[in-house]
Amino acid sequence: MNPFAPYEVHLKNRYSCIGPFGRLKITGIFNMLQDAAVEHASKLKISGMDIAEHNLFWVISHYRLEIGKNPEIGDLLYLSTWRSSVNNLYEHRFFKIRDGRDRSIINAVGQWVMVNRKNGRPCRLATYMPESMLSGPAGETDSPFPKIHPLDRTDLEYGFKIRMHDLDLNRHVNNTVYIEWAVETTPGEILETYTPETIDVRFFKESFFQDHITSGTRIEWNNGLPFTIHSIRKSDTGDELAGININWKPMEHS
Repeated sequence: MNPFAPYEVHLKNRYSCIGPFGRLKITGIFNMLQDAAVEHASKLKISGMDIAEHNLFWVISHYRLEIGKNPEIGDLLYLSTWRSSVNNLYEHRFFKIRDGRDRSIINAVGQWVMVNRKNGRPCRLATYMPESMLSGPAGETDSPFPKIHPLDRTDLEYGFKIRMHDLDLNRHVNNTVYIEWAVETTPGEILETYTPETIDVRFFKESFFQDHITSGTRIEWNNGLPFTIHSIRKSDTGDELAGININWKPMEHS
């Protein structure tokens, strides 16, 4: 199997993934990407389960999501994902979602880092991967992630306590949950009128069961459209766990 060839899965936008406005939930999109990445990595024998046998695990450090059109309930979706190793340091994983008419509607890229479980430090991909997997298509090694705007003013703030349901196989909070916290701290008048056009995420630190979390949001307006800046922090220490920036556009109506 070519380790750099696109891997495609066929999906249907089911009722369980739909939000109150008849569109795929933001967290539903990230879950689809994560599931496709894991499925592809399993085919290549580099999934979290595979590398766990060597006291290694994957963490996601960045995400960028671009939404052209949010799919509706019942839509058939074709999700392609492919990987590129960057300087033996981390992986870039790319995603493209097409609709039933073969139109590209969602594009995304994430950065995966391999971590040594014993000391919690990043390690080189060659620690586990063969040389044949340590390259990638030309033009896919530059950083595709814009700088995250810091939260220097808080307009809205909520607190959360981490549930067992929020944890993943590594027993820390799944990356999709951070997106959920950011959306929950966005005013209802924005959520009811606008939909995300781009979402940029930078993950800084892990969080664990029963930690108390504070999600803060700042709202800016650019040419009449909202731009929200989110920071997820540990309530007791103030340590930043994730920074999230969302550009919003008017909600589509059927």
